[in-house]
Amino acid sequence: MTLIPRFRSLIAGILRRKIVESSMEDEMSFHIEAYTRDLIRSGVPPAEAERRARIEFGGVEVYKEQCREARGLRMLDDLRADLRYACRTLAKSPSFSLTAILTLALGIGANTGLFTMMDTLLLRPVPVHDPSSLYQVFGHSANRTKFGSFSIREYHSMIAANQVFTQVIADLQVRARFQNRGMGGYAVSGNYFQALGGGIALGRPILPEDELPSAPPVVVLSHARWQGTFNGDPGIVGKTIELSGNRFAVIGVASTGFTGLDPVVPDFWAPLSAKPLFTGSAHVSEEAEERSLRIVGRLRPGVTETQAQSGMSVLLPRVSEARQKEMQFVDAALESRATYQSWNHADLANVLPVVSAFALVLLIACTNLSNVLLARALNRSREIGVRLSLGASRSRIVRQLVTETAVLSLIAGAVGLAMSHSSWTLIRHVIVSSFSMKTEMPIVRMNPDYRVFVFAFLLSLATGIVFGLVPALHATRSTLNSALRAEGALLGSRFRRSRLRDGLVIAQFAFSLVLLIGASLLLHSTIKVGSVQPGFDVAHSIGIEPIQGTYSPNPMLIAQLRERLQSMPGARAVAAAMREPLRGSLPIAHVSTGSPQFRVLDARYNEVTPEYFSVLEIPLVRGRAFTSEEAGSGAPVAVISEATAMRFWPGDDPMGKIFEVTTPEYSSRGRELLRTGSRTVQVIGIAKDVVSAWLSDGVDATCVYLPAKAGNSAYYSLLVRVFGDPRPFVPALRNTLASVDPSIEFDVRTMADVMDFQVLPLRLASWGAAILALLGLTLASIGIYGVMAYTVNQRTREIGIRMALGADADRVLWMNLREGLRLIAIATGGGLIVAFALSRVMGAMLFRLGATGPAPFVIASAVLSVVGLLAIYFPSRQATRVDPSVALRFE
Repeated sequence: MTLIPRFRSLIAGILRRKIVESSMEDEMSFHIEAYTRDLIRSGVPPAEAERRARIEFGGVEVYKEQCREARGLRMLDDLRADLRYACRTLAKSPSFSLTAILTLALGIGANTGLFTMMDTLLLRPVPVHDPSSLYQVFGHSANRTKFGSFSIREYHSMIAANQVFTQVIADLQVRARFQNRGMGGYAVSGNYFQALGGGIALGRPILPEDELPSAPPVVVLSHARWQGTFNGDPGIVGKTIELSGNRFAVIGVASTGFTGLDPVVPDFWAPLSAKPLFTGSAHVSEEAEERSLRIVGRLRPGVTETQAQSGMSVLLPRVSEARQKEMQFVDAALESRATYQSWNHADLANVLPVVSAFALVLLIACTNLSNVLLARALNRSREIGVRLSLGASRSRIVRQLVTETAVLSLIAGAVGLAMSHSSWTLIRHVIVSSFSMKTEMPIVRMNPDYRVFVFAFLLSLATGIVFGLVPALHATRSTLNSALRAEGALLGSRFRRSRLRDGLVIAQFAFSLVLLIGASLLLHSTIKVGSVQPGFDVAHSIGIEPIQGTYSPNPMLIAQLRERLQSMPGARAVAAAMREPLRGSLPIAHVSTGSPQFRVLDARYNEVTPEYFSVLEIPLVRGRAFTSEEAGSGAPVAVISEATAMRFWPGDDPMGKIFEVTTPEYSSRGRELLRTGSRTVQVIGIAKDVVSAWLSDGVDATCVYLPAKAGNSAYYSLLVRVFGDPRPFVPALRNTLASVDPSIEFDVRTMADVMDFQVLPLRLASWGAAILALLGLTLASIGIYGVMAYTVNQRTREIGIRMALGADADRVLWMNLREGLRLIAIATGGGLIVAFALSRVMGAMLFRLGATGPAPFVIASAVLSVVGLLAIYFPSRQATRVDPSVALRFE
């Protein structure tokens, strides 16, 4: 029988079991009755004919079994019997079953949670129509700079000249104020919903006519925002809401689960024509030129990605002549938008350490389970020996034991799946609570889909089979005679160390040590970054940064904000800066000192008001700061940092030096580079080195402070210095900002919070690594405790004899401790070798902090040794309490 007919027969046997069995019974009866009739016709009496027919035909049940085996039903019957027996056996040992399930659930749950995140971002298709044909447009310049933002004018030119896409859509993120709270959404092209495939539960989507200049402002709400803020109002369509001080008509509600092209659920979608209403800009021509759009196209049928990329490489220079003059195009690049995140080798290198850490936790859990199963199987050696002697094959018993382990792992997988989902809810709560921003923090929801369930099932099944097979094979090596002979012998003479059991314990502790050292390295890095002194006072200052998309700065507004903040009770000084410190890298300026040694150098720069240095208490080691008159007139002066002085004029006095600085000039919102301008300035002061960008980078290599010009609106961050603790001052400050312009959304944080925000990602990683290390250490401790307890139990009679012959309790205690310490020592040595190699890699990855000292290795080894010592101490101590008279009567 070929494969397909055999499969059909198996399915028929499963779905129509009673019919198949009845048909098989009828067929057997037919053959017996036919032969009986033949015998009767030959003269044999009826009774004798029936007897002879049954004898010559043979056992009916034997033929039935052969038929079932041919159909594949025998295997299913055996599997069902194995499952019933496994459930009964596990139910008789609830403590063992519960321990094994929880142990495996921790490892499977951790890995399922990680896979849920990877599935959400990397594997799960974007919930739109035909996501595999969606590609985002990027370009490469001559210096291989990659850009993916385009202007509205470029977008319309691309649509007109496009020949590779059936539809081209554009969107950009915008922010809005609604009822004194922030909302995030997208301004999208009129064909956005049509191209992505609907996604509307109520009303209608945004259409091309909504983009017309004469069209009234409209908005589509997300399903989550409609359910939350508007309580699922069925009559919401047609109503008007106010966003950033402008009235929008609600024309629709998106369907559940529709998020567009990003995993974070936005609050709303509005037409691209409404973009100035969110940015506060009245410069329509500038809006057309500002490059802030993401462009995504759907490939034409029959057009390959390579063909589309070649076509776009020809098209891009034509759609943007202005950009072509700034940079020479080399080629276009298309990235698939089939999933939320694209995947490349760099991502693999970043994800591999995380996956390895989670896999180590699962390995520790599995080796723990294998050790427990091995000890349990040895205790069942008599039962296994009897079954072997009664005719059961070794493969049949191995299959039964593996089935028990598979049942355990599948139950553990279900528990782990529930734990992983709950853990993501907890993690989301921790992350949100870690932010001091008043605005709602967008978090990706990690909801499992069928891939996660399949992964959890396959991982659980593979874990049960692979790690249950070795104990099963080990347990079925003995025969009945050897099992009975071993039971009758003295335990002291038959006790042997199990290399397999010891090897599993060593592996557990070695894996745990690797996790502990990894967590220690992350913790060391966190402490080191958190202890960096920025060089200015963070204890009494507050940073104010308007959220991009809700703010169109101008000198009058900045002056009004500064005046109102300065008049607040408790405010000592107010300053403005193009870039608030610790909020990211400062922009780069080209500096020419006139020296033949240094013709043109790159330097970080910041445009600040005169109060900047006093607000942050940045000391001036030489010279002076700007005056208000110099800032107002844009005087050609500059203050430089000590590091800048050492780099530009090594061994020379920088005071009074004149140099040329070329800086970019931005659009009215400070988001788009328009042109560059040069000016000649003179050094009037030298400031102490500070950290303006990232704590992990240390103090600025270069920093040039220029006076903030009254007409340059590229600066818009504000800094306030207060008396005492700034935290109680924040609510009153927010109210003052809202009184000036309620449509603007501000990110208000103390500088101490801004500093903590930089450390937060590393701190979260440290917490995650510490939790994984704690799980691994707990599982390893349970493993060595179980092995030592089993060892003490097996050596009970030997210990009794030793104590009866005069051995004291300390000698017996040391005898057992020595065995456990030997395992810990071997595991520590092996784990240190692996961890040392790991530290070389992590030292280069952890924020360029380089290699750390021996402290993480010493601390992790000490923690592992102490926990391991406690795990072996208690069962060893129990051995010293053995009564020799009871021990000699044992068994």
